[in-house]
Amino acid sequence: MFEPYLQRWDLVPDGEPFSSLSGHLLPVRARGLPAMLKLSHQPEEMAGAALMAWWDGQGAAAVLAQAGEALLMARA
Repeated sequence: MFEPYLQRWDLVPDGEPFSSLSGHLLPVRARGLPAMLKLSHQPEEMAGAALMAWWDGQGAAAVLAQAGEALLMARA
């Protein structure tokens, strides 16, 4: 499920995957930095990802990449 995005964005898994009510998440490393890859099929979550990207890290986690169901965000 995560593999296409791991390859696309050159990510390295950095923990165990888990699920939430709104999607599937995998801690990763992006260019050596901690990040979180989230996959969601819910339209509200996908719209929320676009909003997070628009906020550009102001008041929300910084979005490193976004494509369809996938959101790559900075991890605290």
